[in-house]
Amino acid sequence: MHKYHRAHYWPYPYMCDDRSVIRQVVQQQSDNGWMNYTTLYDYHFDASTQELNQAGRLKLQWIALYSPERYRTAYVAASLDPRDSEIRLANTTSLIATICGSEDAAPPVMLRRAQSIGTPAEEVYLIRGAYLLSTPAPRLPYQAYGADAPEGE
Repeated sequence: MHKYHRAHYWPYPYMCDDRSVIRQVVQQQSDNGWMNYTTLYDYHFDASTQELNQAGRLKLQWIALYSPERYRTAYVAASLDPRDSEIRLANTTSLIATICGSEDAAPPVMLRRAQSIGTPAEEVYLIRGAYLLSTPAPRLPYQAYGADAPEGE
């Protein structure tokens, strides 16, 4: 009788743990994706002043106002120089407080050790421009026939 009931309910007791593990993995991947998306990388900052450029300010504004509440944290990618990292963090914190109206309403800003995954658009533009400049002009073989042919052919 026990074998019958165990076989009757067979997949259910064993698949609950499997589903739970898969849900945890998918949630962790989703959290990591949001963390990556809400991170301000080196190309969001001016190299000399460490202040946010226009792209960085727009991204910070989106994070502060429109990102889902659960993922509303701005991450600042740490620089190789710790002083630059602190300046970036201070500038980002003051700007997000300005965007939100006060420091109390502003989402947290955290420093994160991360390397950007993508390539900045300016670099892609320069590479594409160099490629186009180095492309030779097309050379098609041309041989005249008929009335346009030189006399002797």
